Amino acid sequence: MTVQRERPGLSRPLPSAPDGRRSTEPSDSNEGRGDSCEGFISGGSQQRDLSEVKSPAQSEGSWPEERVIDRDAHVGAAKTDSGPNASQSVPLPPNEGRSVLQSVFGQARPAVIYFRCVVASPAQRYSSRLVATPSLRFYYHHSSAVHRYNCVINTLEHNGGVSLTDGPWGDARWSVRWDGNSKPEVLKKMHALQKTNHFPGSFQMGWKDSLCLNIERLQRRIGPSSPSIIPQTYVLPKDFSKWNMDRVNSKAGSMWIFKPRSSSCGRGIKLIRKTLSGAMLRKFATKAGIIQKYIGNPLLLNGFKCDLRLYVLVTSVDPLKIYLYDEGLVRIATQPYVTKGRSRSRFMHLTNYSINKRSSTF
Repeated sequence: MTVQRERPGLSRPLPSAPDGRRSTEPSDSNEGRGDSCEGFISGGSQQRDLSEVKSPAQSEGSWPEERVIDRDAHVGAAKTDSGPNASQSVPLPPNEGRSVLQSVFGQARPAVIYFRCVVASPAQRYSSRLVATPSLRFYYHHSSAVHRYNCVINTLEHNGGVSLTDGPWGDARWSVRWDGNSKPEVLKKMHALQKTNHFPGSFQMGWKDSLCLNIERLQRRIGPSSPSIIPQTYVLPKDFSKWNMDRVNSKAGSMWIFKPRSSSCGRGIKLIRKTLSGAMLRKFATKAGIIQKYIGNPLLLNGFKCDLRLYVLVTSVDPLKIYLYDEGLVRIATQPYVTKGRSRSRFMHLTNYSINKRSSTF
């Protein structure tokens, strides 16, 4: 595994996978910040005509005739479709200093969109290679199956993105697709200039139950001397009976915490005491997620629970290549942590920004 340190908010054009596609793996939260960064989209005056690109299945690495796409469908001036199913003309987003970044290798590689942070930054990197493109725009599709984060939408539209109301995987127009975890056979419909926000199989780390199972599998491979890096964990629903037995036999005052399999921002998290009603037990018996032994003596910062969040950019899975950002976040609860009485306040137990921003002491 190659781990390289990188400045926060700076991502490089992602290298192509063996099948010619590229992928982006952003954070699943809008709680971080970043400076200007190089973006997803190839484009600019140095980009070759996309009609020259053919299927990666061919020995010459070129597209078959039926997959030839129009360069204007990705980067250029907005235009109106024609025909019986034509959509209305798509207006260009306001010009807010959109630029493309020329490659250090000149015309040997295409330019990329220079993604600027929505919040103005005094830093001006790569000024010698930036080329202003006021009319720049590209199409993106945001799936209704996933939560719409303002930071994602604002960043795309701030840098020339135009939303497509209908963007199936086989649609050659969109350049960026923000979606959930998709099956590899669906991703095969993408062409070489399209990017999405998940590597195939990334749910193996993104879903809490899959992550715990993979950690357990790794610890078994290492052997009994492997130190435990997570609290005692039960994967529901398969481990429900085992957890219920341990709950019944536990000491008075014991607590657990339930986390849904694939939620974020503190949604669905519940604290569980030893005494539970039959109705509540039946609910947990069918839920998908994890139950963990609650850590009663957490690390405190001035009396408040806290956690550390680090950000990485994964540019390749095989070989594995990860860039670690120099800066991270310290997230802090808004209610002091106490053990006596053990309040159930989410402002005391959870450090999520999306939860604590509603606290009167935030």
